[in-house]
Amino acid sequence: MSENRAESGRFVKGISGNPGGRPKGLAEKVRKATKDGSIIIRLMVAVAEGKAVGGQKPTIRDRLDAARWLADRGWGKAVPAMEYGGPGSGAIEADIRFHIPDNSRQNTR
Repeated sequence: MSENRAESGRFVKGISGNPGGRPKGLAEKVRKATKDGSIIIRLMVAVAEGKAVGGQKPTIRDRLDAARWLADRGWGKAVPAMEYGGPGSGAIEADIRFHIPDNSRQNTR
């Protein structure tokens, strides 16, 4: 058994389960192999669009997963909703107003 695991097979507290860490240069190798990720993006777009990949047509779940993956990386992951206040407290109300400038007075020469 390795020195970072107890007899039960669980990791020993305070000792890394991956003492070597991520191999040096791995990110650079992935970038080169995928042309800075463009190959991965093309694959995910094809799956999201429902195109056959490797002779297999993606399922709806595959398409949704690919679309979510692309959205997460394009716009960032959605922030989980949080409830403010405690039990028995009412909803928090907010009055949000937007100012839209009147562009009709701009010079149109």
